[in-house]
Amino acid sequence: MLPFAATASPASIAADSSSTARLSFRIGQNNPDMTRLANRKAYNKIVRAIAARKAESDDVAVEITYYCAPGAENYINKSIGDARAMLLKYDLLQRVALPDSAFIITDGEAGWAELYRMIEATPSVNNRDEVLAIIKSDPSTRMHRLKKLNDGKAYAYLHENIFPLLRGNLKVTVGSAQAVAMARRIDGSINAVTVCADGSLLCTDCGCTPQQPASAPQQVVTYVVQSPSEAVDYGRFSFKTNLVYDFVLAPSLEVEYHFNPSWSLNLEYEMGWWKKKSKNKTYEIAMVSPEARWWFKSSTPGNGYYLGAFPGYAWFDFENGGTGHRGHGVFGGMSFGFVKPLTDKLSFEAGLGVGYLNLRYKDYEPVDDHHVYTRTKSTGYFGPLKVKLALVWHPWGQKLKKSASQR
Repeated sequence: MLPFAATASPASIAADSSSTARLSFRIGQNNPDMTRLANRKAYNKIVRAIAARKAESDDVAVEITYYCAPGAENYINKSIGDARAMLLKYDLLQRVALPDSAFIITDGEAGWAELYRMIEATPSVNNRDEVLAIIKSDPSTRMHRLKKLNDGKAYAYLHENIFPLLRGNLKVTVGSAQAVAMARRIDGSINAVTVCADGSLLCTDCGCTPQQPASAPQQVVTYVVQSPSEAVDYGRFSFKTNLVYDFVLAPSLEVEYHFNPSWSLNLEYEMGWWKKKSKNKTYEIAMVSPEARWWFKSSTPGNGYYLGAFPGYAWFDFENGGTGHRGHGVFGGMSFGFVKPLTDKLSFEAGLGVGYLNLRYKDYEPVDDHHVYTRTKSTGYFGPLKVKLALVWHPWGQKLKKSASQR
């Protein structure tokens, strides 16, 4: 966890009377790792801050904010963050005497303001001063400028070392409702999110104008208003057909399930079952192959590149008017491919699998409407095993508005 784990937000971005603490989570866990000293201190700080605020006034607000990190604002990261925030909320409700309405769970989206604080507290970040300046610059160009800075080295460092920490943190802010709202509004000036006068996130049609609460400290805050751009939620499941196998008359069906943005499981099945006994022609093949995939350069399950590992089993019977071959094969290998979205419901996938295939089969001869066994053979092969040009259907895909929203 970074050094700022249980400290207040720097005044360079937020200057409010609220108390802030952060809890870190391990990958795959929805509860904070309390074996870490920083988490124990942060949790105790939250409980003490709530108790102190409640002793002063009944006006107590506790905001729990989760983040997805730039470029990773997809439904999977959001659902993970929301689940962590809800569990933390229920845990705190058992420890403090507050009503449920006192808690606010906020989707911090990319969390640029929080990222600014993390980088400001981490001197080892490559091109740190330039990165901080870019984050506070025009929101419409900062991702592009970050990726270009120092030939992409600065962004690569952030992607590998800082973004995972941002996704793995919850920020908890305790104070009066006004102070918590003010903190959210100040962060909005960096996050490029328009915020209502009461501190709530501005919806696209409410028509309100951001302004300072009369009793709030006077500060110069620049609000950046952007039209929300369209994003797509492709859903966890997708269904496919490989056009290559369809073309060679072995229709294919595939199902893929995404556990998270980095990992998925794909299951494919092909079967061609064509036979003309009068001419001793047989074309029968069935194949099943599961595949574990690791996705990289991917912001959503419907878009990006993957590396895969697969085993498989095939059964076949081939005959073309003469000697026939009937048997089975086992295989395994590695794959590489990419998926390119076409619409919110449809994508295109291309890939190649390379590995080892072992075949064991029997030769037979057609004699008087019977198959006469002649010999058994075994053979091995190393090389391309899969060629994929597939149409991918996302039945639950839908266009979303890619703007921050309070949850």
